[in-house]
Order: sequence, then structure tokens, then C-alpha cells
Amino acid sequence: MTIPLPRPLQVKVGLLVSVTFLLATCLYCVSYQAMVISVVPDVSRTVIVAMREWGVWLIFTPWAFRLFDVLDAKALWRGQLLAGILLTSSAALVPVALDQWTGNRGIVASLAIFLPRYAATVLVIHLLWRVLLRPADKRLASRHEDAPAESSASPPACLPATESPATLLVCKGADQCLIRTDEIQFLSAADNYVEIQARDQKYLLRATLAQMENLLPAGHYVRIHRSHIVRIDQIDRIRTERSSKGQVQLRGGRTLPISKNYRQRLLERRPDFGMH
Repeated sequence: MTIPLPRPLQVKVGLLVSVTFLLATCLYCVSYQAMVISVVPDVSRTVIVAMREWGVWLIFTPWAFRLFDVLDAKALWRGQLLAGILLTSSAALVPVALDQWTGNRGIVASLAIFLPRYAATVLVIHLLWRVLLRPADKRLASRHEDAPAESSASPPACLPATESPATLLVCKGADQCLIRTDEIQFLSAADNYVEIQARDQKYLLRATLAQMENLLPAGHYVRIHRSHIVRIDQIDRIRTERSSKGQVQLRGGRTLPISKNYRQRLLERRPDFGMH
């Protein structure tokens, strides 16, 4: 899975968290030297050691925030656990490699030191993401669900001006190709692009999901989530959860999340789905 670049807010918060932690670590070490062991603090060495052991999180923290956002939007809860393991092991490679290069520690000792530390760091970062950044995304999602039509969006330059075009010019890797609109199975938001599933293949189109919602025929397509539009005849059943949200199961076995407000809109168009 390709992880998009962190957004400006994620970069700012990630850098703020990392720099604050590094400064607090340096301050603690300098205070310990001066007040506990009563030596003249070696500030430069303290900063070097702190950067060597923790500086990697200046880069990894914004990416961790972005990774958790992407997996949360796709409802990949197990993916967040795997992401935590990946972040821990990837970040630990940096100080372990430095230890091997400088001969400071053996590889087993380095792994024994940094893997537990960085696993705890990932847990703290995940907690900070839930407290600092996830509420902002939820508020944005609520605004989308309160006004799902978003009729003020104007069509992008790459889309035809007609209300319901028969074909769309989309990207497939480095190539461009035409696909028929009635072959589209579902669409998902992907930052500045829309990911289109058609003919059991994935394509990209530079547009927003709101623009595609206005472009596609409402009688055949319906928005089920702030990040997903599906073709109605591709829906096999709706699975409801206690939170009144749930999942839409498509023909072929693919499942997509459905939010409460969009579920009601779907049931208004196809009441028979409510029997599943």
C-alpha cells in the first residue's frame, strides 16, 4: 500500500511532539548531570546522544500520524497493529545501524534496547493521534455527512461537462485509457484523486468524490460513506453494527464501510436492502 505524504497539520503536530520530547530528554539529562552526579553538564554530547537515539522520530512521527489516518479511513483496525510493528522495526533499524557503524553496542544489545523503547513510543504516538488529530478528522467527517450532496462543487477540468458521460478518461499506471461509466463498480477517495474500481481493475482520476457523485447517474450509484460511492446493483447486502453504522458487502466479496446517514439514503432508494 502506498502511503500518501503527511498533511501539513500532521507534519506540524508530529514535529512539535518530537521536538518537545527531544528538548525534555536533553533537559532531564543535563539536570541529572548537574544535580545528581554533580558534574559539569556536557550539553553538546547530551544533544548528540539524544538525536542518535530519538532523532529518527522527527521523520517517523508525521508518517505514523498519516498511516493511522489512512488505515482508520479504510476501517483497517488490524492494519493499525501491523503498522505499529512496521514502524517499530523500521525506526529501530536507524540507531541499531549507527551502533554497528560506531561499534558502540552489539546488534543483540541494540535490538534489546531499542525495540521495547520504540514499541512504547509507537503506542504513545497512537494515543496522541487519537487525542490530537483523530477528533479533527471526525469533525470533518461529520460535516460531510450533514451535507452529503456538496452541490457547490464545480466539475474539474479533466471531466466532461455532461451530466452523465458514457466514458471517462482515467489513468492506469503511466498510461491513460477510457472506461465505460456503467462498468464502474465503486469509487473511493484518495486525497486529490478518486480511485475507481471497474472491470475488477483499479484506475485513478484527478477529481473529488463529491464531483463524481454529481457526475454519475443517481439512479445507479449511491454514496455510502464520505470516502466511498458504489453502484447499487453491485451491493449484495448491508451488515449493521450496534453504532448504526456498518459495512456494505459487494458482489465478489469486497466490503466497504457505510455511515449512518448514508445508510438511510441507500435504504430510501432500495428498501429491500433493509431486510438483510
